[in-house]
Amino acid sequence: MSTQTIDHAALLLLAESGVITDVEVKGSQGGWGITVRYGTKESTLSQARRKKTKLFKNLQLATLYLKDLGLPTFKVDSQYYEPGENSRPGNAERLKSIHQKAQVQKAGH
Repeated sequence: MSTQTIDHAALLLLAESGVITDVEVKGSQGGWGITVRYGTKESTLSQARRKKTKLFKNLQLATLYLKDLGLPTFKVDSQYYEPGENSRPGNAERLKSIHQKAQVQKAGH
């Protein structure tokens, strides 16, 4: 069975039509991907306007996404899951510094 990519809109249509026979949340480096099976096809959810697999940062977000689609039951494969690094290390410190500078400028005027 070959795996293709599928976007949110197409996945929503498949979920609404009731043709999805299996859903699996698969762990990988840095997150969780979603694979669905319908008929003889298997598709992995992709990012909007890209063919790259959409990864959810944690299992809870993937669960909420699937429940919103009406797909509350799924398998979990954590065999290859590895937590990812923060994609923007130091971002909190940078934002704090920007906020502090803005406060100083506001107080000075």
